[in-house]
Amino acid sequence: MKQVLIIIGLTFFIELSIAQNNDGWRLIQSESGIEIYGKDAICNPAGNDVQAEVILLKVVNTSSQKARVSWHYQIAYNGECRTCNNDEYRIELELGPNQIIENTCNYNNRLIVHKRFINKPNPLDFTSFNIAQLNVIK
Repeated sequence: MKQVLIIIGLTFFIELSIAQNNDGWRLIQSESGIEIYGKDAICNPAGNDVQAEVILLKVVNTSSQKARVSWHYQIAYNGECRTCNNDEYRIELELGPNQIIENTCNYNNRLIVHKRFINKPNPLDFTSFNIAQLNVIK
């Protein structure tokens, strides 16, 4: 009985360790071998003392085929979608087989969602974020 409890305890510890080793990434959406992950972060978008709370995105092609991926960000502030009818928030990427594209506070690659400034007034409150019209072509 003691050995069974030790094995159960070790199994639980190993699974807990693996679950915590995802660096904060959580799966947002998956479609046809494409997985989109997000994680909360604090970035410095202006290169000075301004800090922003953001959601960084990572796109993973889990297939052995090249894929073209597109989607539209739906970002709501004060309960109202501010990006729904704006083509500026349409994202298009091409990923090679088994390729990963990940953002690390780079505002130039557009795989980032601004939630709020930390040390600056925020006229709008971040309400929600969604990926809409996800399309994968292989």
